[in-house]
Amino acid sequence: MGLKTSISLFLLIFLFCLFSSSDVHAKPSPGPASAPISSLAPSPSRANDGFSRYAQTQPFDPQDIDKIDAAPMLKSICADTDHPPECIATLIPYVREDKNFEPTSVLEAAVQATTDQAQEGLALAKKIHGDPSSASQPILKSCLDACIISYSSIIHSNQKILDAIAAADIYTLNTELGANIDNVDACEDAFDAAEIESPLAHVDDVLGKMVSNNLAIGIDLIKF
Repeated sequence: MGLKTSISLFLLIFLFCLFSSSDVHAKPSPGPASAPISSLAPSPSRANDGFSRYAQTQPFDPQDIDKIDAAPMLKSICADTDHPPECIATLIPYVREDKNFEPTSVLEAAVQATTDQAQEGLALAKKIHGDPSSASQPILKSCLDACIISYSSIIHSNQKILDAIAAADIYTLNTELGANIDNVDACEDAFDAAEIESPLAHVDDVLGKMVSNNLAIGIDLIKF
């Protein structure tokens, strides 16, 4: 074998080993990053279904209550709550303008309004839970399970409240009105603990104001 042939063969072997070594130690290219669960969650805008008409975007001035077209007695009762605009807005569809309002009948109407909104929230939570995009998100579905229980509990407590009003049972009335504060908080607490965005935040905001108003009317104004 000639000298030139030996040198050429040596160079070929050297280059082959060099490139083989580079391939072995090369780092694999990273795959696409996994999207965080919060970015995969259904859009929060879906939570506005049925609730947008009650949205309160500006701080409430107590003097503004005089500008709302509602019966004076209804305004007077709602003025004693923490959220007068929501109190009036949610009650108007449930009361008659020619009715002589008194706290018990207003509370009954408020409880019925709250039940209807909780049922809408329950339907929305179940809809998101069953959405194909939620199938791969166990944390989201677990939070939604808590919300489904939350809304169901509100509906159950509201029936007890109506029964307590009919029976003039002040103890049960106050107990269930207070229980609904915890019931409505349970949904958002689940999302807060999981540190993901809630698609039901607006639902809980509205319901939270409604159950707070119900508690104020029941505790402060109902006297059997």
